Amino acid sequence: MGVKLITLVLLLTAAPNAFSQAFGDKGHSARASALGRSVVSLTNDPVLVFYNSAANGGSDRPSVLTSYTNLYPSIADANFNFITLSGIYPLSNLGVVGLGVTQFSPTGWAENVIVGNFSSKMLTDDLLVGGSVKYLHWKSDAPKGENAVPEPGLAYNGISFDLGASYILRGVMKENDIRFGLSLQDINQPSVAANGSADARLPFRISAGASYISRTYNYVITAQISKVDNELLFSGGVELLGLQSTVLGVDGKFLVRLGGSTGVANFNFVRLAKTGGGAKRIEFFNGDQLQGDYNAGFGVQAGNLVVDYAYVMQALAANIGGINTISVGYTF
Repeated sequence: MGVKLITLVLLLTAAPNAFSQAFGDKGHSARASALGRSVVSLTNDPVLVFYNSAANGGSDRPSVLTSYTNLYPSIADANFNFITLSGIYPLSNLGVVGLGVTQFSPTGWAENVIVGNFSSKMLTDDLLVGGSVKYLHWKSDAPKGENAVPEPGLAYNGISFDLGASYILRGVMKENDIRFGLSLQDINQPSVAANGSADARLPFRISAGASYISRTYNYVITAQISKVDNELLFSGGVELLGLQSTVLGVDGKFLVRLGGSTGVANFNFVRLAKTGGGAKRIEFFNGDQLQGDYNAGFGVQAGNLVVDYAYVMQALAANIGGINTISVGYTF
């Protein structure tokens, strides 16, 4: 187990500095995970308080969603479980307030995020804007064991800010729309080190995406690009209506989802690279490949109740097991 645990820690911290993955997306919902987390351009989903501050500005009904993610089940005795709770509540014509809470407590560590969000329409029903305030907290246990150094555990508390926007082009084709999303996260780049070190600042993350929405054939195609420090992250997904029926007066749907993500670090459109003998050659679209994933899932809707499931397989670390997420939501 020790070797696998070390492998996982290296994966979670494989970035310019070890803190750049702190408070990262470990599976905020099954739907988001199944779509490769390419969700910045989606709307009307409580979990979007974690992705785009503006996404729920047009919602007219309260809703809640809770999710449970089992990270890397092949790693025993580590308790890599991630739990989230999110909800939105419309304030008549004023806008929509949202709240999100996360809990991640592997052995010897605890990590929490609380998101408070407000979003609304601006000038037109087609444009949504919003902002979020995030409370960030982590703590680590004091060293244990016969040879442990006698020192107290560490802890951190901080605040971060997000901004977002969403715009829809209606009727691009008959009964088809395109929605765009833009999200700016951790704008203030707080240090998440217990000693406040500038080397442990959360990176500023900018994400832009688009969704093609077919109301005729009931499918959504999403694509997204994000920039985090020197990394470019690409993701996409598709959601299809597989079955729709009414049983005992209750409308039901079965949805199928596929998605994935990849990324590169130190990306260059063009660069000069050395070859043998000191010669140089031109290389295009060059960079270091980052961890990606292949995702699939489904959703079952019965009236106002929804149950979603997603499975995420790591592209470069299949030996540590997949990630399972289940979500349950309700719209009032």
